[in-house]
Amino acid sequence: MKKEPIQPGCLWKIIVIDGPCAGIYPTTVDAVDEGTVTVAMPIVKGAFVKIPPGTPVQVEQLGAVGYSFESVVLRETYSGVPLLVLKKPTAMKRVQRRGFVRLPTFSKCRFCVLEQEPPGGGKAEPLTGRELSRESEKMCEARVCDVSGGGLGLFVRRPIDVGSRMRVFVPGFGIDAIAEVVWVVPCSEEEKEKGFRVGVRFVGMSESERTRIVGLIFKEQIRLRKMGLL
Repeated sequence: MKKEPIQPGCLWKIIVIDGPCAGIYPTTVDAVDEGTVTVAMPIVKGAFVKIPPGTPVQVEQLGAVGYSFESVVLRETYSGVPLLVLKKPTAMKRVQRRGFVRLPTFSKCRFCVLEQEPPGGGKAEPLTGRELSRESEKMCEARVCDVSGGGLGLFVRRPIDVGSRMRVFVPGFGIDAIAEVVWVVPCSEEEKEKGFRVGVRFVGMSESERTRIVGLIFKEQIRLRKMGLL
């Protein structure tokens, strides 16, 4: 008999995309029955996060390989501790994660390679006046081939040294971030006109900004699924 993936005591995370409770919350499964999954109500900074009934959520198993499913919060309950009752999924997707879900895209972006280490641990501070004008002169155009909460895949015309840091702007996702180049490869024969593929990871990004990007990715995935494109 095939083992049920959702087992009491297993670690999962709840992803809320919209609303005042938007965020990513670790939880544990308390009970599973025919139509529902009961999980521990998430806690942030010592306070319970009360996700309202009717809120759609993405639920993912923690670990490098696991399951993912879409659900909705049905109600709150209490059994010694506050709990959330979720609708049990009719289907689950087995996933092998790279740390963050990646969304294939072909968005425009601009970037400039930084000549020195940015202040503030790599956080992208707003530019004004002369700084903005000087940095704009060094900007290069590129295409984003995939985006995640951890970084980007880019098509660039010329190779960039691994370890280089860049400031990258992706208007379609509202991204203005510092990133580090982690790999560079020439494009395949079919894509050679695009130059090189570059993988970058975000550096110094706040968790709130990372959560915002992850939320946008899940929204776009839902939209593409409805259109039959994903």
